[in-house]
Amino acid sequence: MAGQSALQGLSGLERAFVCGKHLAMYRGEHIIKTLFPTVTELTVLLFGSVRLVAQLPAPPEYAVQVQATTNVLGQYIEPIQREALKVAVGEFMKAGARANIKRWAQAVETTAARAGLLLAGDLTVAKTVLVGEQQIPGDLTPQDRLKELMLYSASEDYGRLRKLLGIAIRPE
Repeated sequence: MAGQSALQGLSGLERAFVCGKHLAMYRGEHIIKTLFPTVTELTVLLFGSVRLVAQLPAPPEYAVQVQATTNVLGQYIEPIQREALKVAVGEFMKAGARANIKRWAQAVETTAARAGLLLAGDLTVAKTVLVGEQQIPGDLTPQDRLKELMLYSASEDYGRLRKLLGIAIRPE
């Protein structure tokens, strides 16, 4: 029932692909990419979050946006959340404070497309949906995502998951 207008005009397998993709994007570790889809937004959010608890300088090109983000986060973050953020930032700093946000965002999109393929089970359907989606700067091209899905479709992981779902191909 939810999202009927977004699924209108799609075939059953296309709907399965889109639903699988969306479900993967709503996982706790991926939802931030849904809310802040561009690499710039994610970068500003990362630096704003770090700055909130560690007072580290932001890159000059993001300084104004990071300060605004830090101010807003500071207004809404609860003390227990701030402490959890301090712990996470501390671990991040100990690990070298390196993050490849573009690569992470691409990996999230790839994971979501894999979930869609898992449910739809059809690379042609995946191609149709991926080519029709809006391209966000920094994301993999539809061709690169399809190439990754082709490799994934031949993997043991894909076969094992389809079997667990009861939708594996059974040779006769």
